[in-house]
Amino acid sequence: MKRFLLSFFLMMAWLASVYGQMAGQGVYSFLQLTYSAREAAMGGIQVALPGADPELVLRNPALLSSGMDNTLSIGYAAYLAGIGFGQAAFAKDLGKYGMAAAGIRFADYGQF
Repeated sequence: MKRFLLSFFLMMAWLASVYGQMAGQGVYSFLQLTYSAREAAMGGIQVALPGADPELVLRNPALLSSGMDNTLSIGYAAYLAGIGFGQAAFAKDLGKYGMAAAGIRFADYGQF
């Protein structure tokens, strides 16, 4: 009986610790938001969506092309409960150095 009780309490302690580790999966989940409207239309997954949209380069740098020269892209979306998020991206052809793109993403959590 003592072994049974000891085994039972050890199993309950182990289950509690396993469940407690699952909460760590939600940290920084705002980084998984879909910032681009075109990417959102594809279900939030863009592997190789061609076009002259520098917003897509922030997720997949392989999409950077010369067709994006001097292109600025700005986007903002209102989310749940007053939360808003957006991004801005710019692409420039640097001549013999190739193409370059820069961007910024932000999330505004409103007022607490």
